[in-house]
Amino acid sequence: MAVIGLVLGGCASPPAGGPPVAVTPPVVKKTPRLGLALGGGAARGFAHVGVIQVLEEAGIKPDLVVGTSAGSLVASFYASGKNGAQLQQVAETMEEATFTDWTLPIFNRGVLRGEALGRYVSAQVAGRLIENMPMPLGIVATDLNSGQGVLFRRGDTGTAVRASSAVPSVFQPVRIAGHDYVDGGLVSPVPVRYARQMGADLVLAVDISSAPEGGSPRFQCNK
Repeated sequence: MAVIGLVLGGCASPPAGGPPVAVTPPVVKKTPRLGLALGGGAARGFAHVGVIQVLEEAGIKPDLVVGTSAGSLVASFYASGKNGAQLQQVAETMEEATFTDWTLPIFNRGVLRGEALGRYVSAQVAGRLIENMPMPLGIVATDLNSGQGVLFRRGDTGTAVRASSAVPSVFQPVRIAGHDYVDGGLVSPVPVRYARQMGADLVLAVDISSAPEGGSPRFQCNK
């Protein structure tokens, strides 16, 4: 018993050279998450491609992307894995007839159904759902009944882009889960707050709603 006591006492004794010193782990700095917010702009939508190409040249890749209206179209293509050159090719080969499906406005709330646009988007993203994109994707639309903005993070990409792009009187509203949705630009022309909602610490916001002097899109980084 005396031997055991000596052994246990030795284990409890502080090591030679003084009391133990607490070691503080090194502080690991968190890299800010960069969100890319692409605004609406109708026919100017593919102006977003130039911004993406500039980011690529600078070696900058956003952690997430969110789009409104025409911006949702480019956002979905970008999130699916297309690079700047591929996006440029899509812009140059896209024909208006590909996504125009006329209807009689006397019986409907728009001259275009929008179904062709949805099919076109689905084909370009290889049928991926929003939640299965290589890059986190958000698509903003407006609930026609409540007037509130809605951020789509899951579901059919083509349908969500179609809803986000449904300019009233041009496209028919898109019905999803019992709600009618129209153009996201009505509530969020440039979806900065939705990029933050998705977890962005820094937001690069691109506004193509009007052509500034020089013809380049306007962009701003929001902390």
